[in-house]
Amino acid sequence: MYDTDKNGNHTYQWESYFANTAGGGAEKLGEADAKAAYEAATQVAHQTAGSAIYFALDINPADLDTTGQYKNVISDESAALKLFVDYFRGINNYLSQQSTKYSVGVYGAGATLSAILDPAAIEPGSDGSPLAQYFWAVKNDWAGNEDWGAVGSGKPHTYNLIQTNIHVSDLLFGQIKIDLDQSSGLPSYGAWGDAVISATAPQPNPINGGGAQNVVTVNGDSSTTTHMAVTADGDYVSVTNTDLGKLVAQAIQFGEMVFNNIKGLIVGALNGTGILGHTVYFNGADGGNNLDASATDTSVVATGGNGNDILVGASRAMCSMAAPAPTL
Repeated sequence: MYDTDKNGNHTYQWESYFANTAGGGAEKLGEADAKAAYEAATQVAHQTAGSAIYFALDINPADLDTTGQYKNVISDESAALKLFVDYFRGINNYLSQQSTKYSVGVYGAGATLSAILDPAAIEPGSDGSPLAQYFWAVKNDWAGNEDWGAVGSGKPHTYNLIQTNIHVSDLLFGQIKIDLDQSSGLPSYGAWGDAVISATAPQPNPINGGGAQNVVTVNGDSSTTTHMAVTADGDYVSVTNTDLGKLVAQAIQFGEMVFNNIKGLIVGALNGTGILGHTVYFNGADGGNNLDASATDTSVVATGGNGNDILVGASRAMCSMAAPAPTL
């Protein structure tokens, strides 16, 4: 849904959409849209668990109808961003209650991405947890775009994807001109086949990727101490939370694994799985980390958090561990 037509004139579709108070406001609209997206993902597309469902806010929050018929709905940029935050709270409310877990992606202006990344900046005193895990920036020179860049850009925030060309004339899907987008250099943008899971939430079914190009990411919880173990189980990679003594996931057809915010990780032999010959990435939590790769047969790249870190390697594994960059 666009807020301008091909000539750049306002259509006011987004203003009209958020004016639909009969639907219960922005949060309820988010829940309804998340329900429709979830049903399409699970019943039609059979989308990989853990991959991202992106929700687009194709609107410049600094260029709205603030004087006409919708001025009481969106009076200024701050009011627009608050509606966007409430909308994404509704999305998270619905998706968090479903059995198949998906990550959330947001497409929009830089200011929109920043609001979804840090909602407490828009709603002081509210839960400041990010309302999306993946961020897709528009190409247009819209509000806040200057705060987002690719890996190594030096910008405050790093997007996962960016739109690079709009309606390219020589690239068609049927008779529809298509846009081009590119990755920022981060290891994942939530593509189908990639998977993102929680270190504390066991998956009810095995996770099936799409091949060596896909990544499975395991995210720890900063409020708890999390120790994990990963090893081969036939063709599958088994991921266990050793604190809980529970199998968190079995994964197949993935080329790389990423562990984020984990205190301790044991990497066992991965012979027979897609990970063999590729890489396990370990991004440790603060307070000291323990990485034991003495039994593995694949490469491991690790970054420790603040504190003293312990690395146990093996001659068969190419292991490296770096401390985080100092804060200046």
